[in-house]
Amino acid sequence: MKPYVAVLAGAAFLPAALFPQFASATDAREAEKVFKDRCGNCHTVRKLRVSLGKPGQRDATAHLEEFLPTHYAPDARERKLIIDYLTKAPAAR
Repeated sequence: MKPYVAVLAGAAFLPAALFPQFASATDAREAEKVFKDRCGNCHTVRKLRVSLGKPGQRDATAHLEEFLPTHYAPDARERKLIIDYLTKAPAAR
């Protein structure tokens, strides 16, 4: 195998290495894309995590399930991806 082919083949697994908590690399990429499309213009993962993690705040997943249908994420599948991204993606984003 030529070296550049090996590098390209290895790059396909990079998202899975960065987001091991997602079922697949495709899920991780799609979750990031949905978050950026639906939420990223106004919010960052870091700021949302701070607001969702305040003392006395109820479970973040339950809160997001209730809030997101009325806030730019009416589709159940997109909500799940957004919630997974917010609760599982690296905080630096």
